[in-house]
Order: sequence, then structure tokens, then C-alpha cells
Amino acid sequence: MINRKYAALMLSPISDGNLVPGVESALEKGIPCVNVNDGLIAWMDVEFTSLREEVSLEVSSPGLERPLTKPEHYHRFAGRLCRIQTRMPINGQKRFKGWIGDATGEAVTVEEDGILKTVPLDAIQKARLAPFDEEKTPKPRLVASAATHKTAGVEKSVD
Repeated sequence: MINRKYAALMLSPISDGNLVPGVESALEKGIPCVNVNDGLIAWMDVEFTSLREEVSLEVSSPGLERPLTKPEHYHRFAGRLCRIQTRMPINGQKRFKGWIGDATGEAVTVEEDGILKTVPLDAIQKARLAPFDEEKTPKPRLVASAATHKTAGVEKSVD
């Protein structure tokens, strides 16, 4: 996208929900944004010599604690730890930290402390991955069976 007001070319690995080839794979492989930026500048200098005189280049990433805003995000990061905050309490709880299981167009199931909890997507105020908590959080035991647990707001305990 070229923003003429600020004369900047901004690249993000996700554009309108679709992955941008090359940029996304580089960032997922741990290549810092600055390296991606430098590589793109070198390529632009060869392929689009006049463009570099008109615009600057910015490469960004949603980061490790990226927001989860669409059902596709939950599918993509199934098995990863996340934090969810809801607008209203669900079974007396507004904050969840659990392993992402099944996600539909209406709800996401997370395993928190050995219990599968289904959170309606329209009840979510904010949700993010929680990669820095993964090592100190008990590993999931039920998240693989979460696909069969479809009832919103229902909890299922580990026996």
C-alpha cells in the first residue's frame, strides 16, 4: 500500500487476511523486520529505482503477542497459549488463559487448567497469544479433543 500523504510504503505480513508471501515466511523464521526491510530496499533499488525516491519503506509484524481477532487466527494458532478477556462474564469468568483448541465462526474452545471452556467470539473484548507464559503453564491434555466440544459456555472437566 502506498500512502501518498506520508510517502511511505508499509508492508505487513498479513494484508486483508491473506499472507504476503516471502515477508510472512521470513518473519515466521525469526528473521528480524530490519533484515526484511534491508532486503526489500536492495530489491527495490534494482527493480523500482524511481520508487525509492518517492517513498520510504516500513516493515512491521504483529509481534509475538499478536492479537487474535478472527476465527482464522484461532485455527492458525491452534495448540498455542492465549489470553482472552470477554465483555461480560461467562460462567462467572471474564479472563481466560488457555491453550487454543477448536474454533468455529461463533466460538473458540480453550483448555484452561484441564477444563475445556468455550468462549463465544462476539463476547471477546480482546485476545492475544501468550508465548512468554507457555513454558510455565501446564501443558494441555484435552485440546486435541476440543473439536467435539461445541456447546458455548459449557465446561468439561478432566476426570
